[in-house]
Amino acid sequence: MLGKAAGTLLGVFALALVTRTLGPEGFGAYSTINAFLQVFGVVVDFGLVLTTLTLVASPGADIKKIFANLITLRVVSACAVFVVAIMLAWVFPYAQEVKQGIALLSISFFLITLNQILMGLFQKHLRMGTVVVAELTGRCVLLLGLTLAWGYSWGLFAVLLSVVAGTATHFLLMAQGARQWVQFRFAWDYTVWRTIIARAWPVGVSIIFNLIYLHMGVVVLSLLKPSAEVGLYGAAFRVLEVVISVPMMVMGLILPMLVQAWEQHNHLAFRAHLDRAMGILAALGLPFAVGTYF
Repeated sequence: MLGKAAGTLLGVFALALVTRTLGPEGFGAYSTINAFLQVFGVVVDFGLVLTTLTLVASPGADIKKIFANLITLRVVSACAVFVVAIMLAWVFPYAQEVKQGIALLSISFFLITLNQILMGLFQKHLRMGTVVVAELTGRCVLLLGLTLAWGYSWGLFAVLLSVVAGTATHFLLMAQGARQWVQFRFAWDYTVWRTIIARAWPVGVSIIFNLIYLHMGVVVLSLLKPSAEVGLYGAAFRVLEVVISVPMMVMGLILPMLVQAWEQHNHLAFRAHLDRAMGILAALGLPFAVGTYF
């Protein structure tokens, strides 16, 4: 929680630097690029993050085999989807820099999709120290790049390169930490793939509806309004995104324990874990609501 609080604070500083570097119009282009890619990022996810947690947390699970197939499925699907995203961007009536920015930032989104799979391993083992160090180091690299971009007025592409550098640092540290449990190799066991997809698709569909609810506003605005208006909306929404990552982290830590209790038919433990999670979120809710306003 302390690490996430520090990461959230660094995220707010990063947002302040980006808005000051780009201004309303430039931040509108940045928000458009992010929102466009987030649509495809959720399609790539399709529930695989939660499926990773439930599969590796099940008693007796062959973690190495499951992980190898998950990472292969994720790499193949992510490459396909983001290539389509880059191609479709040229069909939309966006400025040239937005189309080029989508191609550049897709590297960051690709690495984020791999990070999400790795996260399941750390949550299963309740070893979030490495995750916190990786996230904070990545944020520091991001802040360094953004500070240089702001100081030298380098513009949109310097900001995007800073984001890619921060995400790459985060991924490399996560991958190094995950090697204590798994090996990075490709596996093409289609029986495992079918099991993964069968368990993932209900979650994936719900995530797509959540995507429409949360992220389509920026995409719609980008087609109807000037970039400056998109920038104002995008800045407010980015603050919300930083804040809501905390309850997601809490539930990500609780989920492996819920899965184990459910698989073992230990309903008392299941209820205790769920009650604890609800208590934590309820205790955080009011401070976040008041603090976000300020």
